[in-house]
Amino acid sequence: MGGAVDERSKMDFVCKALAGTGASFCATVLCSPLDVAKTRIQVQTAHGVGGGKYKGIWGALATILREEGIRGWYHGFVPAVVSVGVFWSCYFPCYDFSKQRIATYTNQPESAPLVHIAAAAAAGLFTDVVTNPLWVVRTRLATQALRVAQSIGTVDVQAVVRGSKASAAAASASAAAASSSEPPRVIYRSMFHAFAKIYREEGFFSFFKGLSASVLGLSHIMIQFPLYEGLKTKIANRNGDGQMMTVVLASSLSKLVASTITYPHEVLRSRLQYGRHGEYSGLIDVFRKTLHNDGIGGFWLGFRINIVRTIPQTVVTFTVYESLSKMLQQSFTGKHKKSKARTEGEVESTLRRINTSHR
Repeated sequence: MGGAVDERSKMDFVCKALAGTGASFCATVLCSPLDVAKTRIQVQTAHGVGGGKYKGIWGALATILREEGIRGWYHGFVPAVVSVGVFWSCYFPCYDFSKQRIATYTNQPESAPLVHIAAAAAAGLFTDVVTNPLWVVRTRLATQALRVAQSIGTVDVQAVVRGSKASAAAASASAAAASSSEPPRVIYRSMFHAFAKIYREEGFFSFFKGLSASVLGLSHIMIQFPLYEGLKTKIANRNGDGQMMTVVLASSLSKLVASTITYPHEVLRSRLQYGRHGEYSGLIDVFRKTLHNDGIGGFWLGFRINIVRTIPQTVVTFTVYESLSKMLQQSFTGKHKKSKARTEGEVESTLRRINTSHR
């Protein structure tokens, strides 16, 4: 009996990990353009340069599309898919595992709010550490056109992104002088090239830039997940069996509240990951420089586009996760029942043969 319970528990975690991966992939594909635009808005004034070129949601998307083409919307897509996939495939099973263990050790029900908060913090800390290198690479890829354009003082971002010498030669004389005789090039050609170059030029610990802000951001999921659990229960009790609508409402409302309260940590994290060669000495330094360069409003750069991005992304993630998790668990349960019935039939057949032989 104990072995069967352990097997069922393991398969339950596997189902949740697979469901989390599938859900995160769908959400990342749909929301990547908004994520790229949000990240650029967050970091575009990081060096104290006023009058950022990306203004508003549609303005940022239109600018990226005009200068870089459709590919510009998907810079950093590969590490984003990998990092989000790893995050949610780890987070959901870790969250449920933590809930079970914390509830057992504290003699509290799994539905207790404090259990949800502690489980969210534990799962979030683990997944933040595991995925931070991928987030650093994603941020660098998503913003490299902005960085090179700022460094050479030219608006020919398309030439920067594609490494076109002919287009670069068409830039203004002053921009060419500022950028030296060497033609502009991309900084990172791919995810693997970014990993190698960052490691070679900045060292191993550069992959953990922004981790302090991510730890600060644990407050986000410590608000979101307990609120999600509570809202899901209340909405389900009021509306009956409408599971899909329950998940949509609970996930969107919980994400809206958590994002509104904790958004500044996302700006600080993006700037720490964007910075190279000791531009920021740490969380306090990036906080001070952001306040100096952008004022208090700097901590909310990209907030509107973040809400437009994050609500549908969260709804897609949670609805696909709940659906996939349920489907996979039902599939496993069905196979488990068939296997159990077959085993019981074989045992019964063996006992009959033994009884017959004894007669």
